[in-house]
Amino acid sequence: QHMVHSVWLLFVAGIGIMIGFRYRLWAWVYFLLFSWLYAIDTNVFLNHAYLICIFLLFMCFVPANAAFSLDAWLYPGVRSSVMPRWCLWLLRGQQCLVYSFATFIKLNEDWLRAAPMDLWMTDRWTTAPLGSWIRMIPLHTTPMHYVMSYGGLVYDAFFCPFMMGRRTYPVAMLTAAVFHLSNHFLFRIGVFPWMMLACMTLFFEPDWPLRLLARLRRRPSRRPRLRRRSRSRPFTRAELVVLVALGVFAAHQILFPLRNYRYRLYGPHNVGWDEASGFHSWRMMVRTKDCAHSMVARDRATNGTIRIALEHYLDHHQVQRTEKHPPSIVQFAHYISRKLARQKPHYFSEPPAIHGNFTCSFNGRPFQNLISPVHDLSQIDYNDEPFDWVTPLEPLPEEKRAEYPWRWPWTFRWLWDEWPTYVKQYEALMSEKRRLRALSSFHLPGTHSLSSHRPTSADTP
Repeated sequence: QHMVHSVWLLFVAGIGIMIGFRYRLWAWVYFLLFSWLYAIDTNVFLNHAYLICIFLLFMCFVPANAAFSLDAWLYPGVRSSVMPRWCLWLLRGQQCLVYSFATFIKLNEDWLRAAPMDLWMTDRWTTAPLGSWIRMIPLHTTPMHYVMSYGGLVYDAFFCPFMMGRRTYPVAMLTAAVFHLSNHFLFRIGVFPWMMLACMTLFFEPDWPLRLLARLRRRPSRRPRLRRRSRSRPFTRAELVVLVALGVFAAHQILFPLRNYRYRLYGPHNVGWDEASGFHSWRMMVRTKDCAHSMVARDRATNGTIRIALEHYLDHHQVQRTEKHPPSIVQFAHYISRKLARQKPHYFSEPPAIHGNFTCSFNGRPFQNLISPVHDLSQIDYNDEPFDWVTPLEPLPEEKRAEYPWRWPWTFRWLWDEWPTYVKQYEALMSEKRRLRALSSFHLPGTHSLSSHRPTSADTP
């Protein structure tokens, strides 16, 4: 029941923040509780949840209760019509940082050939009911995939510069509305599109709520008198603390997402494939994996094996996230090894070895081994990076490299010819995925089967 109580406490804290009553207290409660709920399960990791955590941390420090709040009404000392300039640029800078990393990460060999957009859009089109509005849009055609891939890249690159220009911000606002609303209806990615649309107001003039309220009341608006800091005055101790804290935070936000690139010193590395240091690096919607798996537990003394089904221990969402995320696979292997040693002593006198056969297709490429069955996953440290136990991603086949726009013949026949579709490739990939999933077990050389382990209700965590 503590999870239910935590969610209700989040609701109460959200109300307190919204009305601005005891704002600082409820901001800290909401930040700590939301961050805890976000961190306890890696299978629910989302970049926009991480962004919410960062914005909640900012709210603990910025004076958001200085106007239009109960605190400002009850305590005159809190009331103010101005704010420090660093508050505004901290929020703007964080949003621009997310867009900058989104642009940088999209400059990869798959995105530039419209993958995985081709898989996502073809799946959305083929699974939509006949007669629905989705079927009226040629989402399954190759030209549409390139338009959406390169359109997303251009949008991420130019959003912040256009929002900061007085003449260009109407164009940026209209483009952002189209971009995020289409994301909402096509991808169903939760609150993220609405949050980013709301964050566009950070680029307006800071007094826009006052001007809007004055316009609704049909009264002339009065801009508050700004107090600018004299450049000849030395920084106070408090100002120096703020500057140092902002500098450290900015350095962390810029360098921490780049940490996975240091693994390229050890050889070819694709963070989307092995997921080493992939969290908290703003890798949003740039890869897809279709995977099939099977796992066995092996007794170290007799080499007898039993099959392990992830579906008996994890829900459907957790299985889908775990089978494509190597660190989560190893975490589960550690857990199930200890559990089987306790609950199946007639099979295992000590924690058994855990072997898995995980096969994945990365961004529409041919299926290949993600993790080889030769590795004992229960003996691997999932915090020890880089992951040399993950099978390296095969180089991009030459026929896939021909999909780059600069390798097209550019005869412009597509203007009048029928547009090519991705339906056949998508159906072939899904057929291969179903075939691999039907192979529910594999045989380790030198072992024999004991039985198929089906846990009781007491086994389920």
